[in-house]
Amino acid sequence: MKRTISIVFFLCTIIASTFGQLTIEDIWKHYTYYPFGISKVFHSNTGTSMYIVESNKVLQIPYSKQKITTILDANGRIPHEIYSIQFSPSEDIMLAATNIEMIRRNSYSAQYYVYHISTDSLHLLLSDSIRIQNPTFSPANNTICYFYNNNLYITNGIDSPHAITNDGAYNKIINGMPDWVSEEEFDIQQAFAWSPQGMHIAYIQWDESTVPEYTIPKYGSTYPELFTYKYPKAGEEPAQVRAKIYSVQTQKTSTIQFPCTYTYIPEFSWIDSNRIAFTLLNRLQNKVEIAVYSLLDNSCKIVYTYTSKTYVDIPTYFTHIEGTNSFIICNDSDGYNNLYIFTYESGFAKKITQNLGDITDVYGYFKESNTIMFQATNNNPLERYVFELNLQTGVLHCLSDEPGTHTLDVNSLGTGWIREYSNKNPMVTVYIEGKNLEQNREPFANYWMQDVAKNMKFSTVEFFTIPTQDNEKLNAYIMKPHKFRKTKQYPVVVMVYGGPGMQKVTNEWNYDFYWNQYLTQHGYIVVAVDCRGTDGRGSNFRKQTYLNLGEKESYDFAATAQYLRTLPYVDKQNITIQGWSYGAYMALLTAAKYPDSYNSVIAIAPVTKWELYDNIYTERYMQTPTLNPEGYKNSSVFTYIQNIKAPILLAHGTADDNVHIQNTYELISELIKNEKDFETLIFPNDEHSLFGKNSRIYLYSKYIDFLDNHSKSNK
Repeated sequence: MKRTISIVFFLCTIIASTFGQLTIEDIWKHYTYYPFGISKVFHSNTGTSMYIVESNKVLQIPYSKQKITTILDANGRIPHEIYSIQFSPSEDIMLAATNIEMIRRNSYSAQYYVYHISTDSLHLLLSDSIRIQNPTFSPANNTICYFYNNNLYITNGIDSPHAITNDGAYNKIINGMPDWVSEEEFDIQQAFAWSPQGMHIAYIQWDESTVPEYTIPKYGSTYPELFTYKYPKAGEEPAQVRAKIYSVQTQKTSTIQFPCTYTYIPEFSWIDSNRIAFTLLNRLQNKVEIAVYSLLDNSCKIVYTYTSKTYVDIPTYFTHIEGTNSFIICNDSDGYNNLYIFTYESGFAKKITQNLGDITDVYGYFKESNTIMFQATNNNPLERYVFELNLQTGVLHCLSDEPGTHTLDVNSLGTGWIREYSNKNPMVTVYIEGKNLEQNREPFANYWMQDVAKNMKFSTVEFFTIPTQDNEKLNAYIMKPHKFRKTKQYPVVVMVYGGPGMQKVTNEWNYDFYWNQYLTQHGYIVVAVDCRGTDGRGSNFRKQTYLNLGEKESYDFAATAQYLRTLPYVDKQNITIQGWSYGAYMALLTAAKYPDSYNSVIAIAPVTKWELYDNIYTERYMQTPTLNPEGYKNSSVFTYIQNIKAPILLAHGTADDNVHIQNTYELISELIKNEKDFETLIFPNDEHSLFGKNSRIYLYSKYIDFLDNHSKSNK
């Protein structure tokens, strides 16, 4: 249940279409009107340029207006498309990932080619062509550490690899990469790190031997292939997590003993060559501690403790201030996420941000300028601005001024960055910026998007607020059909998510845009609303759903329907609620608890009761089923299923490893038992996102058919 952000880089010109209707194929097959670009930017170690992969070529793009050059043309030299790249410390060697195989939603293995830039030589990293994960150069030389078959290895690319660990085994021990639930919920992409001088490797080990297994059948043969993996559901014991240090010189490994009890290690980072900091989290995730381990004397000290009445937010954005005994961290102790400086010895805290609303991302501390770059709402939950704060002078500089959403991708020195900007216009603009550059590049603006919107007469996005009977105001937006008339009544589709700390109502372009336009072109009003529990409005608003997921959110979505029925241009008998994942859960729960609120329901890959979802996510907000039985009962769709009146369209993939189809199957049983009206779309071997071959086309075709069948006034 996370959002993926990509940097869009525009390299070509699009000719705007003439006025016409969007098609489902435009949106979900050909991606006709989406911004063209790349998903990854690779910054140089020198801080003067960046690299991208375009048409299987690696391009070097200076931050200044210098010529774009081709570093490697892999066409005809590498049999597969380059997926990602990385450079050695001196940038004379490049690793290119190719022939990837997705492992989980955000992780993959790949074959890696080694490219020596000066000699234009190219060869496979490992001669037997195996797929590996996360090869990472030592900061000191060209030695590479990588993950394979649950173990870590070191290679210089010439001699045979040396195994750092040998106890890794599938569904038992994982060294240096996260287990399924830690990757999903803590967004851990890699769990090993070189020390600054390359003398040690710190890594996290997950022992999941006792974690319960879940099995997913993969269809296509006479007997389905069974995929079994470790998935701890709410109330089940998680994997045991240990922190270890490997010495490159002695080839010995030691296990760190922390002076506190903990369950999870969601973050860690080297402070210097002799010290490393670990974020330690208890099982209920209401207490976080920072432990600093010293290699000089094998000591370990707790330098920071924060306890919440509800839950703590991860990541903490722990950042060591180089050359000092201080660090920066983020917490919400004053009701908003703010940045603080703490000292290792005394624990003294100094708040360094204020009156900026919530800090929503931190891009890093940069020694040369003594600054920290971060993103914040600037007291408007619909917006995201980026800032640079000088720690010596206290001067705060806003790097963005246009209303909308700004994100940064900054190089390691803080001297150059990509700033992506978008709003609901729609248009996405990419700026290449930096410090001490005489001439920055012109922005790459996707002006064609505005032309398409104008020529195809797209609906505009109008922001407004929805009042509730208990005096809350919910942020929302509305999109009305072309040639909208106040004297006509239109059916409405309400798009919901509602999960803790997430938002649908922001001033930015996102991938919902074109489907929303499709609906408006077919005569529907589209509304999105952020309920209580969502992000951008401080911790009091975000955390009031604690221990009772679904209670206040469903109330707010019912209030949304009630408010919409007061509008003269809304068809009061044709209001649909639609959601995916947590949003699907909210759609079903609202229809069950408030059966007169919506006239139809579309639920894609829903959670139906929290005992069926993973323990890290669920226990963060609900504690365990043993500690909070009433909360789990009240949050379950099954508790209120007999009340449902609205027809339901259910969709789910059988290979969904995130929200198991078990949720939908058990719901179907209860719907049948209670003689409820529903339709089901099952996608064999498809996962949570339903991006299998033609899946999206089929799903959204049935989606619009379902709407039309239950919105007769729209004909």
